Amino acid sequence: GGVGKNTLKLILSQLHGKRNSVDGKRSTITEKFNSQLENCTLCLFDELKFGEEHENLLKEIQNNTVSIERKGIDSTSSTPIYCSMVISNNKPRDNFLDFDARKFAPLVLSSKNLNTIMPQPEIDKFISKFDEKMNPVDLKYIAQIGYWIKNHASKENWPRLVLS
Repeated sequence: GGVGKNTLKLILSQLHGKRNSVDGKRSTITEKFNSQLENCTLCLFDELKFGEEHENLLKEIQNNTVSIERKGIDSTSSTPIYCSMVISNNKPRDNFLDFDARKFAPLVLSSKNLNTIMPQPEIDKFISKFDEKMNPVDLKYIAQIGYWIKNHASKENWPRLVLS
């Protein structure tokens, strides 16, 4: 806790656009109803404990298409999805990843509390650029972050990288 998970979530959701980002529900990967994945480009799960029994479901979601199931409506056969998923947990034991698992990119955040690296006023100023509860969102600043990622991302480091 305190290393910036929620700040990262805020930044990612603004990079995708608030209308394209959803807060993931456990039931999306543990039960059959998964319509939450259909109309978003980013699904963010906070403190989602997942184990070996969920690995194949998570892999299936990383495909280009998935059968969408809604309550009371017949499931689709193959619906294109554009969703990237982010699962953030404080406890490593809550993240099951097989040693040779594909389709996952585990990120390890610093173990240092964010306010030991940056002074609190600087953190507040940074967060205020993304959080519409504090100020109007600074779209130019968000675009600069997107351009930085685009200009510094490398196919050598991330062979499956898609930039558009």
